[in-house]
Amino acid sequence: MSTSSSSSNRANEDDFPEHSVEDAEVVGREYDLSAASLRSNSITFGILGAVYAITAAVAGFVGLSNFRELSSAQDALATEPWYIPGSLLALIVATAYVVTESLARARFSFVVAARKIVIIRELTNVKYGRDNLILPNWRYEAARSPFAIRLFEGWRLRHLYPLVFSLTVLSVLFAFVLDAFDVPTWAPIFTIPIFLCIFVLYYRGRLFERDENWWVVIAYTVAKFLNVKLDKRRAYLLYSARLSVLEAKRIGLDYSQMIPVVVFREDRTFDRNIGISLRGILRATWQTVLRRHRQGGSTISQQLFRSVYIIDYHKTLRRKIVESFGAIWIKSSISNQEILNIYICSVRYAPRVFGIAEAKKHFEMTSHAISRAEAFFLTERLSNLYNRVRTNAVLRSVEDAVKGDILTIEDSAQVRSIYQQLVTNGTLLADDPGRWNPSPAPPFLPQTPSEKEPQMPAQSEAQQKAAGAALSAKRGDTKVSDLQGASKEMYDSMSESELEDLASTSHDNLPEKKGD
Repeated sequence: MSTSSSSSNRANEDDFPEHSVEDAEVVGREYDLSAASLRSNSITFGILGAVYAITAAVAGFVGLSNFRELSSAQDALATEPWYIPGSLLALIVATAYVVTESLARARFSFVVAARKIVIIRELTNVKYGRDNLILPNWRYEAARSPFAIRLFEGWRLRHLYPLVFSLTVLSVLFAFVLDAFDVPTWAPIFTIPIFLCIFVLYYRGRLFERDENWWVVIAYTVAKFLNVKLDKRRAYLLYSARLSVLEAKRIGLDYSQMIPVVVFREDRTFDRNIGISLRGILRATWQTVLRRHRQGGSTISQQLFRSVYIIDYHKTLRRKIVESFGAIWIKSSISNQEILNIYICSVRYAPRVFGIAEAKKHFEMTSHAISRAEAFFLTERLSNLYNRVRTNAVLRSVEDAVKGDILTIEDSAQVRSIYQQLVTNGTLLADDPGRWNPSPAPPFLPQTPSEKEPQMPAQSEAQQKAAGAALSAKRGDTKVSDLQGASKEMYDSMSESELEDLASTSHDNLPEKKGD
């Protein structure tokens, strides 16, 4: 799958199944009310902007034309009790708040009314085309998606000019009055940009979409700086992901078995981390750099942000930085249960396969209830870009799940059977297909006398221990540099399956050393 189109392939902005039309007359009245509200809010917004801009311009002109009188007034103000200039400062701050809040509310009301009109238009099947040849589809006049009309559309829009102009004049007045106090000469100068930034950022914060906060703004800002491509349809993509959860419930899909497996397999600190796991990052770095064994350190929140919002999966280090900020946003704005639901129901399981419903069809699972073995298999396929299977990594994961009481031995055999079937029919590509051939027991399980004996049994306890040490290093559980003598030679000359044969030999009747 082309990574640059991952989001667009799963997001159809014409799908709003939770809305419906039952009474055309009521819809008509709703449309009329929304259109009237839109006109009213548009006029209000324009009037407010004009009034604030004219007032600020007049104040600035008067101030500049009477500069000497202002200087005298400032000297006189310095002789007054502190509460006089303090009251003036409070009045200026209150005025800035009223200006900012009124413009933010006017913009919010305008966007809500415009989005409602777009939804009604879509429900009544009024289309203006997709080609944007006559009417702009990013404006409410011809938009096909309500999310095309954003609460905050950037800092370059003309409707922000009155706000910035008014706040600039107020910040200068604030600095002018502040200078009446006994403050350093540089303080009033630095006050102007600080005052301006505080209220501009307040305006931005008042126009957050649902579930947005400053962490997502930081994530997108960092992504732009690092040249990591993110999908700009933030609100719609989260809405689409939530629709996937509703769809799973609608068709009666029971994925409750997956939740403990997902947490165990993907992010064991999920309930207590902030979206990123420093321990996981350090462990992955240790495995990758020092042991030369790649291991993921991403939390569930990081994987969810990557799957939903990131377009370009290259530039791994820069992408990880962006993912970290995005994961903190997700964890701080969405409940843990909803994160797990969205993660399971919407992320990628294979190329062009998004969500648990599509994954079950793709992997030929017919029952509505997902078994533990199927849950483990699907968890292993979460966030996969390709159809490849790392056999040794999967078998280690199954072994850990059995030891952690997530899977029983019978479940592990079913997992092996699922992989065997999908590798055989070509749905998955394994790096070691022979390991998935039918056998009485998975290779990591204890062998009994009635089960398959090792093809290459150890000849002594020393040889078995050396093979065990080499196998541990082969799997990345211990350092290769710790190996010495026979274990080092085995590591260099033998495959993992050969080492497993030697290490799995029964201790019974083995001499301590070969030849004893």
